[in-house]
Amino acid sequence: MNRRPPLLDHLTTLLCVISLGSGFMNASASEGSLALVQKGIGMLEAQEFENAVRVFEYAVRIDPTDGEANFFFGVAENRLRDGKEALSRIRRARLLGYGHPRMIIEESYALLHLGNYGQVLQALSTPFEKEPQNAEINYLLGRAYYGLGQFE
Repeated sequence: MNRRPPLLDHLTTLLCVISLGSGFMNASASEGSLALVQKGIGMLEAQEFENAVRVFEYAVRIDPTDGEANFFFGVAENRLRDGKEALSRIRRARLLGYGHPRMIIEESYALLHLGNYGQVLQALSTPFEKEPQNAEINYLLGRAYYGLGQFE
């Protein structure tokens, strides 16, 4: 089983949380789901991934149209290595019009968990062109090439 370095887990969680304040809040979310999302993000920060999944699941039940809740539900599922559920939630968030700077990164982790290496390469081609020195993008691309047997 390929495992991300623990430090990378901590850093990606921190980056998700930090970027929350960057103007991507979901204005149409209900008050109940907003409060739960904030609680779930606190659980992500504390590395309580199973609890975060339960909180985000409840937030989505309260407001299925909350893109932020769906996105962070996917993030939490990614931390538990459930690529199928993570991918479903992240793509649902995108369909709901929610945007987040880490959306393509989180989607790529989910695709890696599912073994869809070619899709990772496709998803990251444009971000790599824009940021060829981005360590996380290079890590994901390396994992995808390794999964395809093309890593030298």
